[in-house]
Amino acid sequence: GKADGIFINTSGIGEILYGGISVYNIEEGDIIIVSGNVGDHGAAIMSQREGIEMDVEIESDCASLWGMINAVLSGGIKVKAVRDATRGGLAAVLNEWAMAADIDIYAEEDKIPVSPPVKGFCELLGFEPYQLACEGRAVFAVKPEFAEKTLGILRSHPLGKNANIIGTAVSRIRRKSADGGRNNSSGKVILKGIYGVERILDYPSGELLPRIC
Repeated sequence: GKADGIFINTSGIGEILYGGISVYNIEEGDIIIVSGNVGDHGAAIMSQREGIEMDVEIESDCASLWGMINAVLSGGIKVKAVRDATRGGLAAVLNEWAMAADIDIYAEEDKIPVSPPVKGFCELLGFEPYQLACEGRAVFAVKPEFAEKTLGILRSHPLGKNANIIGTAVSRIRRKSADGGRNNSSGKVILKGIYGVERILDYPSGELLPRIC
């Protein structure tokens, strides 16, 4: 048939520099680390689109992650998995990892870095900051013995100064305290709230902000 517009095809060619990095390698006991404040990009875009004025302007975290990630990989860290937290934010990454690795992920809310402006923005509109997109944050799964070293490398990089350990991969039996053992399917994310109450952090059910990447 006849083409009625411009068609663009792209491809990527490269080489594997560091082997053994796969979501399927995550196992019980692995430590989950996020490289910085989450939700900045999504909150920044939405506040501008909707004309929402905050006391402190929210800025996107948009940045190239390769320098920071390469610093970790070249530092002798045994990285199980690493991913940028774009669409769906941190919640999407953790849920995809849990489902792919057939394991639960236990995270603590007070350890997840969220800036005060983004936290206030989400409280105002009823959003989960963990479901808002990031454009300059990476999530790592590492062996326990590499956790502190990974954290040190990240915090020494400009993009990782707010990095923190946020949780761990756990056996699925751990979920019983969060849902009473009713849900026996694999791959859930359990979030411990600041008051000690546990709940399931679901995968984002829809696209909060379409076409923002």
